[in-house]
Amino acid sequence: MSTPLLLGLVILGVVTLVVILIMVPFEKIFGRGGRESTNFHLRPPMLISIHLKNAWTRSEQRVDVTASYEVGFIPKAYAHARLSGLSDRQIEEVAESLSLEGLEAALRELYIPQLLPGGDGRHLQEIGPKTDDLLFGFGLFLVDVKIETVTDSDENGHFASMGKYKMKIHTSFRGMLAKDKIRISFDAIWEISTPLLLSPEHRLQIHEEAREIIFGKARLLVARTTTKQISNEPGRFFELLFDSVNDGLLEGRLSNGYRKGLGLVSIEEINEITSREGIIYRMI
Repeated sequence: MSTPLLLGLVILGVVTLVVILIMVPFEKIFGRGGRESTNFHLRPPMLISIHLKNAWTRSEQRVDVTASYEVGFIPKAYAHARLSGLSDRQIEEVAESLSLEGLEAALRELYIPQLLPGGDGRHLQEIGPKTDDLLFGFGLFLVDVKIETVTDSDENGHFASMGKYKMKIHTSFRGMLAKDKIRISFDAIWEISTPLLLSPEHRLQIHEEAREIIFGKARLLVARTTTKQISNEPGRFFELLFDSVNDGLLEGRLSNGYRKGLGLVSIEEINEITSREGIIYRMI
């Protein structure tokens, strides 16, 4: 074999080896420490019961929460490194501690109505990512979480009363100015939940205050939205409308500084949205 040909084959072999080493992790070729353990790769998820007491919510109320968490093991080499040397019980304690921390952090950003059954699922949106971020640093991840019970930590009964008392508010929006300077009109019925602490004589007052919040939030959203956006994506507009009004109701306070504890349950009967130029949206 000629020298140039032999030299070419050697160079080709070296280049091929270098490419393989770059593209394939070292431990997949040679094993981690000679032989990587697969114990953590094959372990089934852990089932953990959480019992959290006296947790603060954004509604400035304390609640007790019971939940079940399913926590899995990340199939990576560093998962073994972070958890090696710990017994099964110690690993469960780590997962439980991190899950509690994530749940507490999430509750501090949630209002009471958002924890109710059907409360827009916001608790899962908050709890999942916060807990998963904490678990990930220890080679774990959140498979699933189920909130089983949420009760008051004290005897005020604030949480227990939420969702039991409701009222409907009829609104007729006329000539609301959209972002593209076109005035729109539509009718809507809003169902809101009210807490037990609102006595019957306060219902008219709360009705009017909630109505003002609805008008203010709806007007602000319409001012930031073009009629073309409403026409092209009515579902998105209604979603933003719900969230905007709900946030306003949740954040509202009574004259003494306490939160009203109101929450939006549903929007009914937005059958059409019109302007002087014609129909922008009509329910099919």
